[in-house]
Parts: sequence; C-alpha cells; structure tokens
Amino acid sequence: MRRRTHALGVCRQLLAEYAPDAKVFVADSNDLRIAKAFTARKLLPAAFVLKN
Repeated sequence: MRRRTHALGVCRQLLAEYAPDAKVFVADSNDLRIAKAFTARKLLPAAFVLKN
C-alpha cells in the first residue's frame, strides 16, 4: 500500500501566504525515492490571503 502524506493545513496556509510558488515535495512513505512536486498554490487553491 502506498501512502503519501501532504503538508498540514497550517503549513499549507503559511506557504500560500508567503511563498505561493514554492515547490513542496511529497514522498511515498513506503519508498522515499518516489516523490511528487507541487506548488503551494496547487496544494491550497482556495487559501485565505489578505489583500492590501
């Protein structure tokens, strides 16, 4: 069974606010050589962001 654990909500929110284009790598818990890359924006597409 392959499992991937994504960043938790608070971490995603901080990334979305301060580094929306940062790459986040998610590794397979059974084989750490297998990973996928996402942007913070893709992991939390409806993030709350204050507008100035």
